[in-house]
Amino acid sequence: MSVELTVAALIVVYLAIAALGHVLVVVAVYKCLREDYAGGRRQRTTTGTTMAGDGVRHGGRVPSVETSPAT
Repeated sequence: MSVELTVAALIVVYLAIAALGHVLVVVAVYKCLREDYAGGRRQRTTTGTTMAGDGVRHGGRVPSVETSPAT
């Protein structure tokens, strides 16, 4: 009789873990869909320049770097 109780307890624990996993997956999918369609996702990159876009930002010219005279 104790074997049946142990097996039943293991089955109940397994089903509880499987149900919790399904709930977490559904919540994650819902969160992703809500961010995509409600405009909740913010832009993660900054508006700073990159090496590829540096020349475009400065109108094709390279900004001058002023150096101080050696003393």
